[in-house]
Amino acid sequence: MQETKIDWRPTRRERMRVASRLGLRALGMLALLGFSTSCQTTAREYGNLTVPFVLGNWVSCDDAGIAYVQAVLDGDVENAQVVDCDQGEIYFTDLPAGGYSVVIYGYSSETSASETPVMDSLASPEVYVDVAGNASVSDMVFLTAAPVELRVRWQWDYISCENADVSFFEIKAWTADALSPLLTQQIPCDTDETDFDKYRLVPDPDRDLKGNIIGQVSVTPYREDGRILGNREGAKFVFSPPASGETVRLTVSCGDYGCEGSGSPD
Repeated sequence: MQETKIDWRPTRRERMRVASRLGLRALGMLALLGFSTSCQTTAREYGNLTVPFVLGNWVSCDDAGIAYVQAVLDGDVENAQVVDCDQGEIYFTDLPAGGYSVVIYGYSSETSASETPVMDSLASPEVYVDVAGNASVSDMVFLTAAPVELRVRWQWDYISCENADVSFFEIKAWTADALSPLLTQQIPCDTDETDFDKYRLVPDPDRDLKGNIIGQVSVTPYREDGRILGNREGAKFVFSPPASGETVRLTVSCGDYGCEGSGSPD
């Protein structure tokens, strides 16, 4: 018997049906792969952060007089968290992945986070943390006593810096017993005011104006030729040492006779 050979070839419609099924399977695999990648990307794009902190040399919150602490990321107060001091850690959730600098401020029971902190971490080495997952933890952040903020303003009687030929004011801060100098700064007479009350902030880059220590300040005007205008001691202020983080405001009235003040903070 002669063998009959059958020459079967898929029709055009059958070929298209097979290709369609294979295509759907490939698209399904790609979709699953894309979903998995999306989940991984989302996990990488957001994370949580824990910031542990210590007051001074492991001082308790009660002994340090700290009620609340505030952690600020990248100097942005909109990206901050406030917790009770006793918590010992500050938590951030759902942070965009990336690097952040961390600064912590401590507030007493009489103040809130909108007022001046009495402790901060600015004297410690900068803490920088990389948020890249669900459980990032920063290095321990150490807080120390915040320095006193010193602000001085001078008011002229019918004349100005130019008329009086005054180049700068020398600001000297001393301990309460007036035996140990804490800070000396020279501020140009025509320096712009740093607040609406026309006070100038006295720079203290080394945080020398420590609370509970500073107790005297002198403000002396110097002419362009280096001579003192008026009393060589300048205007002297004596006061009880303020607490850490407080602001001391001083006002001097000046004329062609020199400068004088009330002797006490404003």
